[in-house]
Amino acid sequence: MLSTFYSYLLQHPVLVFFLVLSLGYLIGNIRVLGISLGPVGGVLIAGLVFGHYGFTMYSGAQTFGFVLFIFCVGYQAGPNFIDVLLSDGLKYLALALVVAATGFGLSVGFSNLLDLAPGLSAGLMGGAMTTTPTLAAAQEAILSGLAKVPDGYTSEQVLTNIGAGYALTYLFGLVGLILIIRLMPRVLGLDLPTEAAKLAGDDEMDSGPDLSEISRRIYRITREKYLNRTIHDIMMAAPKEISIVAIRRKGNVIPID
Repeated sequence: MLSTFYSYLLQHPVLVFFLVLSLGYLIGNIRVLGISLGPVGGVLIAGLVFGHYGFTMYSGAQTFGFVLFIFCVGYQAGPNFIDVLLSDGLKYLALALVVAATGFGLSVGFSNLLDLAPGLSAGLMGGAMTTTPTLAAAQEAILSGLAKVPDGYTSEQVLTNIGAGYALTYLFGLVGLILIIRLMPRVLGLDLPTEAAKLAGDDEMDSGPDLSEISRRIYRITREKYLNRTIHDIMMAAPKEISIVAIRRKGNVIPID
């Protein structure tokens, strides 16, 4: 029965794909001493197990997953990107350069020192720093011919080395990051919930009055020629001809003097 199920999965890569996602999500939710790997680490472990037993995926699935990942990151960071760039852009740029240069230098240095196989250094850097774009860029460089494959190796071997290096070091990088996040506040004597509440309070003070609970505004228009136009058009054409007389908040109408 197991051999039949194994053969069936080999013939249906899409089913394997969703099976890996489901099992990885469950694995990622397992907590040990209050620490969990999360869905990314769980899916990676499930993928390693299925890949060990010979399961593969369509070549386009990796590209689609990477594009979807980049889209989600940009979609999440987009609303605050310009504000952060203008206010603390130089600080983040300097930090990014230091982190990238340190990771690159250590990866290349240890790869040469230990005489690692071609491709392992790129996977090691991407996994240890938990940067999936590094993995995708390294694989794309091999596939496009931008990076020369050393003599005695094939493109498939180098790609396999990149993936293996990434998978082996990603888990250690992820666990190390979680441990640092959990232990560093204790070492520095910081109370994260208290600090987060202070930061949120400062942001609320700088953001002006809270308008999130306003459900309705009542306007008074002083000229009939503006009755069939939108509030926005009136405010753009004649801002002095319109005024707010009341605001409805949580079902109560608050008059405006």
